[in-house]
Amino acid sequence: MAATRSDRRRTGLARDLYARFFELARAVGRDVVTCITVPTNERSIAFHTALGFFAGLDPDHEGPGVDKIVFRVDL
Repeated sequence: MAATRSDRRRTGLARDLYARFFELARAVGRDVVTCITVPTNERSIAFHTALGFFAGLDPDHEGPGVDKIVFRVDL
């Protein structure tokens, strides 16, 4: 899970953390990163989309009636 304190939002911190994570993932041979959020988290959806993630609804991701937005970005 990745989260940013509310007083550190819009500072570039989360973007920098993702950039570093992507570097580390590439260094060990990974070529895809995925993550999830709830469909009502509009900020998360906008943020991840701005980073280049593709988003899609996954109905019942965590069981009946527990939908998630699944993000994917190719490294």
